[in-house]
Amino acid sequence: MSDIHLNIRKDKPMQIMPKGYHSSNDLDAKTYQSFMQQVNQHVKLTHIKKPNFILLLGDLVGHKMRNIYMDRQQFVHENQSAVYKILMREFPKTPIISVFGNNDSFEKNYGRFTYQGNNMYQVIKGVGFKNGLLSTGKVCDKTRIYPCLDVDKINETDGYGVVKIAPKLEILALNSVMFSVEHSLRSKEDVAKIQRQLAFVKMVLEIAKAKQNKVIIAMHIPVGLNIYDGKDFWHKNEAKEFMNLLNRYESVIAGVLVGHTHMEELKTLKLKHRLLGEYFTAGLSTSHGNLPSVKTFHLINTNKTWRIEDYTSYAFSQASNRVITPNSSVLYLNTVYSFKSKFCKDAAGDINQCLDSMNFHQLLPLVTLHNPNYPHYRYKCFDCFNYG
Repeated sequence: MSDIHLNIRKDKPMQIMPKGYHSSNDLDAKTYQSFMQQVNQHVKLTHIKKPNFILLLGDLVGHKMRNIYMDRQQFVHENQSAVYKILMREFPKTPIISVFGNNDSFEKNYGRFTYQGNNMYQVIKGVGFKNGLLSTGKVCDKTRIYPCLDVDKINETDGYGVVKIAPKLEILALNSVMFSVEHSLRSKEDVAKIQRQLAFVKMVLEIAKAKQNKVIIAMHIPVGLNIYDGKDFWHKNEAKEFMNLLNRYESVIAGVLVGHTHMEELKTLKLKHRLLGEYFTAGLSTSHGNLPSVKTFHLINTNKTWRIEDYTSYAFSQASNRVITPNSSVLYLNTVYSFKSKFCKDAAGDINQCLDSMNFHQLLPLVTLHNPNYPHYRYKCFDCFNYG
């Protein structure tokens, strides 16, 4: 899941099928709880495969504070806590992996991960997590219980680290907020932190290559250009260094998972010898005009190599369309599409192999997840589908 944007003190329900962008259309607590209950029920009914873990791709906190909040720190703490409490109530035995988003900073939107000693890892531990990055706190050891933490590869001050999710497969969870053009903090200390994280990425990928492991990169803000206006998501220098690392270690990386835009997107990252998918998970909040969405990824291991075989996107709506099972008279959870059946039925177990035959116009009808009130997403840059 990504872009939950919860505001538990919001007195009006979030619009499920909005007519377009509206920044105040954050998710209210009652609707969020209903979403999680429905997903849980579909998992129990085996309509959705039981997840090995839940990956939150950032922006748990709402866009706008209301007058009833004293300050931003109270706003962030209260809503981050509520996101995890409700999620843990519905999925008490499912490990949860957390990625930092721009709205999750105690300082300001696009602020630092740690501000005045506070960060989301501390909030998460306060509601029952054993570790801020991974809820179970399980440390990788000889028992080989997955997912588990690589404790030598966690930065709890700046919010990034490594979670091993299976033998020979790991998630590299990054703080891509510090790479963003909106992250205006560019002091010597901030620049040094940016370089440390990029050096960390290089180290993780180098070790993975030596051990013949596969890595899935998970982060909130994507690298590339925004299809909405054609602008860079990241500062050019950081984007260039990151893409150089992807090229250098392209054999290691199974895919890149991101959020931030709220839309059902993907980008093809053009590397030296192949195309790599940057796969977006659309928002649970509908403030950008999307239907509220969750996504499942299917990973397989063939010939001792891990791949992303497929993903399936689901959306909540107030209209029944390919319904799995309606859970109430108001909301329905629909299967929107699976990537493999939609774009590459003949692919041999790796959705990245399908990217060379795709183009932006194939994906465009899916961007708002078939929101009937906003069927034509306003974009300016169809060339931004490709990057690199």
